[in-house]
Amino acid sequence: GDKSVINGGVLFLSSKEGNTDTVGVFTTDQLDKCRVNLSDYLADKKSEVEIYNPDETFKISNAIIADNGKDRIVMVVSPDIEKARKAVNGLLGIEN
Repeated sequence: GDKSVINGGVLFLSSKEGNTDTVGVFTTDQLDKCRVNLSDYLADKKSEVEIYNPDETFKISNAIIADNGKDRIVMVVSPDIEKARKAVNGLLGIEN
């Protein structure tokens, strides 16, 4: 995707081979475009793991992409979806 829609942020990718755990927190003034880019990234990643590591498909299929409605967007791929959702909502100031 177009990296120019991201003004700043941080991305954590698991260093464990075959593990798709991911946390990204980004600032942007183009939330919709950034959301599309992150969705496209997850779709590509899902296509890869379906072939090479199908056990990771569930995590990617249930990935969280959420934003604060202004300038911050978060993406999380995690085996614990509920815990991740609570953490994301806390980061974005959304009540659980």
